[in-house]
Amino acid sequence: MKINKPETNKLNTTIYDVAIIGGGINGTGIARDCAMRGLKVVLFEKNDLASGATGACTGMIHGGARYLLNDIHTTYLSSLDSGYIQKIAPHLLFRIPFVTPVLKQDFMPDVYIEFLETFFEAYDKFAPLKNSKPHTRLTKEELKAIEPGITDDAVGAISFDEYGIDTFRLCVENALSAVEHGAQIYNHTEVKQLLIENNTVMGVRVKDTISGETSDVHAKLV
Repeated sequence: MKINKPETNKLNTTIYDVAIIGGGINGTGIARDCAMRGLKVVLFEKNDLASGATGACTGMIHGGARYLLNDIHTTYLSSLDSGYIQKIAPHLLFRIPFVTPVLKQDFMPDVYIEFLETFFEAYDKFAPLKNSKPHTRLTKEELKAIEPGITDDAVGAISFDEYGIDTFRLCVENALSAVEHGAQIYNHTEVKQLLIENNTVMGVRVKDTISGETSDVHAKLV
C-alpha cells in the first residue's frame, strides 16, 4: 500500500527541495521535519516503511549509559533525544526496567557493585532529560523477589530504566505527519541511481517495483 499514489508526470516535472532515500525512522523523521519547515519533500522506500534496520531494532530508546565512560556528550544527546520523543509520541512509549546483577564469581564483587552504584549515580544526572527514575541498589533478597529465577550466585544488583517504543507505529506516524505537511512519500519505489551533472547530484532515478515504471526526480538536495 502506498501512502502516495505514483504521479509520474508530477515526479518528472517537480523540482523538490529534498529527496530522501529510505523509509525508516531516520528517513521519515527527516521528511516530517523538513515538511514542517515548508520544504518541498519527496521520500522513496524500496520495500515498505520500517522494513529495514528500524523494524529489526530492539525498540529501545537508548539513554546512552554505555557512552558515559568515554563520550559523555553522546549520553547527554541520547537522553535529550529520549525526552524529545516522549513529548512528541507519549502514546507509543513504555518503560523498560533493567537489572544488572553482580555475581559471586565477578572480580571483587563487593567492589564491583560499589563501582556500578557510582557509575549509575553519575547516570542519574541525565535522568531528568529523559524523565526516568534514578537507579536503585538491590540486595540479594530484593533481587530474588523481583526475579525469582535469578542464579543463587547473585549477591545483589543495580536497577535502572530506559524507554521503549513501537518503532513501526512511530515510523508510520512520522510518514503520515510528513504527508499532512505536504511531503510525498512512495514505498515500493526503489532508487536505482543518482542523477549527476557536472559532478553535482541533481536528483534520483526511481523505479516502481510493482508497475516497473521509472521516473527521474530532481531535487536540490538528496
